[in-house]
Amino acid sequence: DESLSAWIKPTSALLLDRDDDDVLAAILQLEKLRLVLLQRPGLRQVLLKHATCTHTSSPAFVRSHFRNESREHMALLEDNKLEYAEHLLKHCLTDLVAARYGELKGCPFIPLADQNLGAFRALPVVDPAALERLQAMGFSKLACLHSLRVNGGNVDVSFEWLLERRFNSDVQQSHDQVEPYLLCGGDGADLLRTFAAHTFVDTATLTDPIVRKFFSSEEVATLLNVVPLVSDMLADVVSRVIPADWKGSDSAPWNPSSCDSDASIPSQEWFKRLWRYICSSSGGGDSLGLIAEQFCIVPTQEGVVCSLSPGSSVMDASKLSHQVKEAVVSLGGRTFCEGVLPTDIVVPKTIWSYLFPSTRDGVIKAIETAMRRHVSTTKDGSSSPFESVAVEVKACLYDYLRNDANGVISNAARETLRTFPIFRVYYDDYNTKTKYVALMQTGSHFVLEGATAPDRTLMTSEFLYYETETELIFLMSIAG
Repeated sequence: DESLSAWIKPTSALLLDRDDDDVLAAILQLEKLRLVLLQRPGLRQVLLKHATCTHTSSPAFVRSHFRNESREHMALLEDNKLEYAEHLLKHCLTDLVAARYGELKGCPFIPLADQNLGAFRALPVVDPAALERLQAMGFSKLACLHSLRVNGGNVDVSFEWLLERRFNSDVQQSHDQVEPYLLCGGDGADLLRTFAAHTFVDTATLTDPIVRKFFSSEEVATLLNVVPLVSDMLADVVSRVIPADWKGSDSAPWNPSSCDSDASIPSQEWFKRLWRYICSSSGGGDSLGLIAEQFCIVPTQEGVVCSLSPGSSVMDASKLSHQVKEAVVSLGGRTFCEGVLPTDIVVPKTIWSYLFPSTRDGVIKAIETAMRRHVSTTKDGSSSPFESVAVEVKACLYDYLRNDANGVISNAARETLRTFPIFRVYYDDYNTKTKYVALMQTGSHFVLEGATAPDRTLMTSEFLYYETETELIFLMSIAG
């Protein structure tokens, strides 16, 4: 009893289920239960046999006691609460077969990665047809399940609910009683740990084989609220870890040097974990499509984090020279933070549908999308970023793009390249041959290896300049 000198009736006493369970005894004492510890061996069996005492710390009793949410469980507020919760869970499992795991609902024995405890819940059943309808509308699996459970299975109401939370950064997705905890380790755990440690169980902490087997069982995922993290939950994971104001935006300011003073700002190391998880979880491409253009997840060297979209004009510039990289940026392109993409696993090909590689095609497409974004953001929509860059930028791009060693140029990129004013012409210029124009969309150009000063006075921008046979072949492939 809470007073060591108190006397109680035998019928009010609580006896240990096992005399040697010292940990359970310590827990029940913290719970202020009327626990009686018997010193004489065999006395417990005698008292129970004759019904002098009727209450024991059986698994059923412990489950009933700890599922009482109206009571503050002092044992689970201790520093070693995770150790206590694991011991209680193992004790409660001793009389349960897998089909009866649902009897654990209400018990706060889930060891979360933030060092707190979650309670087991029985989640509402969801109609598979309703789930399929919502997923077909472009929402992620867990988000659809959550919405249907919150809204009583009504698909129309669930759709509106999802839309509100998909694009409204003011709506926070808190972890509630109808949202499952995730079970994961490795890359998934590394990613979730920083900003969403309260939403998952780290398998690395489940060192007891009984507990690990329990949490990994299909029955737990079916009957309770702990589900294994699988690849088609990529969008759900990203949604949990991304700052609220990075959802539904094209870009947001990001200063990695501020991470030390503001823990809410993702660091470059965190982005490495994010992209490692993305690359290891999006092999099929379908899950990648659910995060594209939804969240700002692409960190750049230019002080912004962008959505995963071709329109963000972000390229992996790791294989470009500094001069070419600067040229692309000066025209509105952006460069992916170096070292963020993993090098020890294969980057899915679908990534390059949204990011541009360090190739001639990649440079052309990055500049093209940057030009479109520039036009859409200017008042009259008529200016071009090429109008404000130095001649050296045009010369640098031209030298890079005419070099076959920098990759092939696709037919689509070839057409785009014709619109870039980077081609040298004579055009009434006595002193220099660095005047640059875009190629004509109709008509023909003339290419001349050299021309005298008097000749140049008669030439228009139809006359292109070249110096080598290789450059001539390049010009003919583009202008021909």
